[in-house]
Amino acid sequence: MDRCAVCPKTYHCVGGDGSYKSDIFVIGERPGQDEEKYGRPFVGQSGREFNEHYLRLAGLCRDDIYITNTVKCGADKNKKPTTAEIENCAGCFLPHELGDVSPTLVILMGATSCSLIDGLDLEVEHGIPFKGELFGWSGWICAMYHPAAGMHRTELMIPLRDDWKRLGTWLQRPKEHDSGPVVKDYRLAKSEIEIKHYFWDYICGPDELMGVDTESHDHEPYSIQVSIQPNTGLMVQLGDPKLEFQLSHHIKPHTLVLHNAPADLPIVEELMKTWQWATPPYRDTMQEAYQFQNLPQKLKALAYRLLGKRRRSWDEVVGPPSKEKLREWLIESLIKAESEAQVIEKFGKRGQPIKPEIIRHPLEGKIRGLMTHTAKSETYDPWKRITAEMDEKFGRAPHKGVKWVPTEELKDYGINDASDCLELALLFDRMRKEIVKKEWNIAEEDQDEVKAYA
Repeated sequence: MDRCAVCPKTYHCVGGDGSYKSDIFVIGERPGQDEEKYGRPFVGQSGREFNEHYLRLAGLCRDDIYITNTVKCGADKNKKPTTAEIENCAGCFLPHELGDVSPTLVILMGATSCSLIDGLDLEVEHGIPFKGELFGWSGWICAMYHPAAGMHRTELMIPLRDDWKRLGTWLQRPKEHDSGPVVKDYRLAKSEIEIKHYFWDYICGPDELMGVDTESHDHEPYSIQVSIQPNTGLMVQLGDPKLEFQLSHHIKPHTLVLHNAPADLPIVEELMKTWQWATPPYRDTMQEAYQFQNLPQKLKALAYRLLGKRRRSWDEVVGPPSKEKLREWLIESLIKAESEAQVIEKFGKRGQPIKPEIIRHPLEGKIRGLMTHTAKSETYDPWKRITAEMDEKFGRAPHKGVKWVPTEELKDYGINDASDCLELALLFDRMRKEIVKKEWNIAEEDQDEVKAYA
């Protein structure tokens, strides 16, 4: 077998193994000692775990798949492959292997193989197939934890088992089903009647649940978003007493559904307190997700894993418009700094003028540096470099936050969170009933006795 350009040539190369007619193409990390000894991938301890346990959970066996590694040769102490090894070895062999096998599904096992797809987040996307591309091949891709992960981190054994069982179910159903785009009704309330119309148009679900999300800017409450039916919602920007009263009046009879309640509840409590109404009872979907033991706690990750909805993060929504607002402030500050530069004229021995000395404002260089780094790097955080001296001299720099996001964009972002909270609460109710009915094997007529535990 040939070697890639950066191969140290210390260990044998271990090629792929399995049927070239297989629809399933599995990629691991690199060969270990047993793979080096026998010349086949996944025949060691983690390989046996994979072959005899996880594949069977998906209704598969070793003969059903083609399996290979990102890096084809081993390393001392089985160390994690470097970026150069991944790029060179994977780029050398995987395009040919994918072309020869032409699978319909590629399974990436572990962080190393998942790094072949830019932006793939294993912690969030594990076990959920998606359409993607890899070295010119296109089709279904599924990220999985490496079989060895469950052996080293026992808390990953349940997600591993669940992912492979779910994959077996997924393999049995049609892959091209498309339910079409979800129809959403997201509204921005600019008047009291618009708030009333939303609650007239929709009927609450069980227990009068209401999904709630809040946004703040520079530590000040900015808006409240509510949802009483999934994929619908209302955004109310705070500051208008009439709108706040009308919203609080409609919040009053519901059970609120929040995610990470300590972040949102104080804003709701303050709103209700203003009109001398008690804060309604609430549920926290972050706590409920934790109680299921094998679910992520972040809302965006839960929405993707359980609802199949990809959501942009706060930084993705807020970052670009906030940086643009900061750029405008930096330009204005630079103009002010340049205007305060001092020009000292100088003359030679015979009185002829020579090049003048320019004494620039001491903050001018810092401002130029901030502008340069902010323009060059998307990950650069200019707010960490704003000094108190700059704020005092040029006026306070615009704070990174939702105030600068276009209203329609912010409305979608905030109501998505409120709607997802509601939908997750309804889903969690169904999941608990399934656990009581199927796993605890409790008859319908006896379920009231264990309702507190469900």
